[in-house]
Amino acid sequence: MARVTALLLLSMLLALSLCTAIARTQASASDACLALDQKVKTEAAKGRWAEAEILLSEALVPSASRTEHSCAGLILTRIAGDMSVSGQLDKAEKFAVRAIRVLQEDYPPNDRVFLRPLHIIASARFERGEVGRAREAFKRMRTIRIEGAEDRALMSGLSAVLLIAEGRYREAESELLLTLELWEHKGRGETANAASVLNALGSLYIREDRLDDAQQVLDRALGIFTSAKDAVPADQFKLLEVRAVMHVRRKEWREAEQDLCDAVAMVDRLPGLDPSLQRRILTDYAYVLRKNHHRWQARSIESRAAILHGQTTTNLVDATELRVQPKATTK
Repeated sequence: MARVTALLLLSMLLALSLCTAIARTQASASDACLALDQKVKTEAAKGRWAEAEILLSEALVPSASRTEHSCAGLILTRIAGDMSVSGQLDKAEKFAVRAIRVLQEDYPPNDRVFLRPLHIIASARFERGEVGRAREAFKRMRTIRIEGAEDRALMSGLSAVLLIAEGRYREAESELLLTLELWEHKGRGETANAASVLNALGSLYIREDRLDDAQQVLDRALGIFTSAKDAVPADQFKLLEVRAVMHVRRKEWREAEQDLCDAVAMVDRLPGLDPSLQRRILTDYAYVLRKNHHRWQARSIESRAAILHGQTTTNLVDATELRVQPKATTK
């Protein structure tokens, strides 16, 4: 379960709206682009993806203007972001890759318009455990010119996750604190963006056995997620998952069970969530249920996880990640 620290943080960090991207991208500063995005949103919300595709295809015909073409690329980026924060990893990466293919026809390789789709690609790869391929996306991001606090926050947050994966916790903490400062500087210290950074800090502090510090930042993050208008259900289930790790480290098994029970309930209400994410949280929940001597419930949860894994329940639960791990060497 400590794996959440390295692999889940990207999707908790910094998903920007299309409106923000449009406001900062010359080629899409038009009411027509916003109107097209709204139409695509409406069709997608109804599950009418064929109709949404038709709307976008009209902006991608050879006779379309550069502005229309670029707008379609930004809309694909926004769709990829929506998929990412809802845990639909494969779809998120697919739309982000498609966005890059569209946008590269109109922009030079180092244009900042590629920053967000690359960030989404890196996020999906990290969450699937493809750390090396995620680093490839980050390497490409570092060639892009950045502007303003939001871009710097994207880069700093991603850098922090890479550092955590390498066990370089002191440097990772500095990057996360910088990311939080950047969001606060933008007046977004009480938004889901800032709360996600706090959640990441909580995960980091748990790895370092700084449990009181973790409690403090996770409580603050929960308060923001509860009230922030831009928070989504996936934000809270990820926070509950992190908080359960903290309870396990403290041997607070009942509290860990409650957090994971609530997290599983949220996961069940998230359509299209990547099976690997569902399987992980179910496996963690089963482990804690067994620690609380709820064996029958644990077996039921293990069966659900096994179906997602395509295997029997035999020896399914290996939750060694839930146990206290040695501190990594800081540099």
